[in-house]
Amino acid sequence: MALSCYHIGSLDHTAETYQRMEKFAQENQYELKEECFERHVIDYWVTENEDEFVTEIIMPVMIKDELGMSSIKRK
Repeated sequence: MALSCYHIGSLDHTAETYQRMEKFAQENQYELKEECFERHVIDYWVTENEDEFVTEIIMPVMIKDELGMSSIKRK
């Protein structure tokens, strides 16, 4: 399972999107795995205008169990 979010705009500001996703995961009992992935949907190959860039950020997660002591994988 993974969280997925589309970042619109310059790649210089993706850290803000990562932070919002991390906050969402914490508030909703998701445990983030170590790796993250970026898929550049629209980038400099399509447009020179960085405001039009679209980057999908994918963060694999696991759901924390009810006791909050460990996590379980969900499909």
